Amino acid sequence: MMPEPLHLPRKNWRSRWLVTPRWGALHRISTIEWQEVEDYGGSLVHGEGKSVCGVQAHFMMPGFLDRMDLPRCKKCCRALGLPPGSGAPFNVLKGKQANT
Repeated sequence: MMPEPLHLPRKNWRSRWLVTPRWGALHRISTIEWQEVEDYGGSLVHGEGKSVCGVQAHFMMPGFLDRMDLPRCKKCCRALGLPPGSGAPFNVLKGKQANT
């Protein structure tokens, strides 16, 4: 059984789909211990966590172009009932799926 996705308010949608240092795919975060980032003005940017597909790593928020172009993890998508593809759901999908 896959972990549940971390609930974050709509205004923090950028912090839902993060990347590992390998930068290969966007993963939907399940749990994370956020680390402060003073220059960014917030703390929902990076930390140690676990994705919905079970990857445990240091996760970080990708930049704008990577949020549009990187593939979504196929295992995370399957667990959430999302179509595989590229880009964070908020940027590329519609309706309820966009807010996943």
